[in-house]
Amino acid sequence: MLSQDEVTILKQARLIKEMTETQGWQEFKKILEAQIAMRTSILMSPFHSLPDGSGYQGMDLAAKAAALESVKGAVIGLRLALSLPDSIIESSKEIMRESRDTEKESA
Repeated sequence: MLSQDEVTILKQARLIKEMTETQGWQEFKKILEAQIAMRTSILMSPFHSLPDGSGYQGMDLAAKAAALESVKGAVIGLRLALSLPDSIIESSKEIMRESRDTEKESA
């Protein structure tokens, strides 16, 4: 027997699976990937080589380090947003496998 939390995850997974198959999600995924790439390129570039107008000119080392941590946090959040649907869908598959295994053992 599934718990209420497991039932909720299964319902969410069904809806999220349907969402990920839409053109809108595919377009949103491209936007997330572009944002990740842009911010990753900032992380990979030395501050002194960033173009004028990037917002990092004139900062002292501590301010640059803080700004870099902010960009890292944004990348982590964007990656989480991108991976969350697949994670929820995989969780639902595991719940179903465990449920079937439990039913077989009970029979």
